[in-house]
Amino acid sequence: MIRSALLQIHKLLLMLKSNYNSVIHSFQKDLLKNISTWLELLEEVAKNTTDTSGLPKLEVSLRSGKTFCGSVLGLKRSVDENLLMLSEEAEPQARQKLHLIQCEEISALSFIDPNVFLAIASNQQPVVSELEVKRKIKTIEDEIEQIVSARIPVSFDTVTEAYRSRALQLTETLPSIFSTLMSDGTGKELIPESISSIGIQVGKTAETHLNNKHLLCVFAKDSEVFLSKQKEALFHSIQKAL
Repeated sequence: MIRSALLQIHKLLLMLKSNYNSVIHSFQKDLLKNISTWLELLEEVAKNTTDTSGLPKLEVSLRSGKTFCGSVLGLKRSVDENLLMLSEEAEPQARQKLHLIQCEEISALSFIDPNVFLAIASNQQPVVSELEVKRKIKTIEDEIEQIVSARIPVSFDTVTEAYRSRALQLTETLPSIFSTLMSDGTGKELIPESISSIGIQVGKTAETHLNNKHLLCVFAKDSEVFLSKQKEALFHSIQKAL
């Protein structure tokens, strides 16, 4: 009887060890992402929820040594600065605090419940329907037309479903990029004369080409670079192509 009990305990320990190793492997495989990638994933989660109390909690550490604990509500991206909006978890009967944190000052993220973040990581790219793509592309074309005073069609047809969400996010930065390029006299004349159509593709590396007035923007499919950095790179590549 004692031998049987010891065997059962041994099997239980082996099972616990196996489960522990499996969890560690999942952490290493799915949670080891760039800080910028995690902030973008959490922003996407916040956009798709109506109950902020259920958002995942994390601790944000700054280079100064200060820490904040709460949920990501959003990100504001610009060429000069990237801001993180963090809702601090308040004590009962305490006022809620919202923090605006410069992303460049973040040194570490600590996951309050790692299993919650595993679920987020496994579904990091939301599905975007073809109808939604067409609607957003039309909006982008309308915004560009208001800026350059010319209709420039945007082709998104070759982007597969797996990369639609990411590619669409970058495509949505084109109006603001064109607005910046049009801010001086040279850009106001050069862009309408040089670009008559835009093509969006996804490839191994990011590239931008301008041939026969067709601007081809190829976005890197496996890039984990912060969206604002990709926007900045796209801005400079379009500027160089012109």
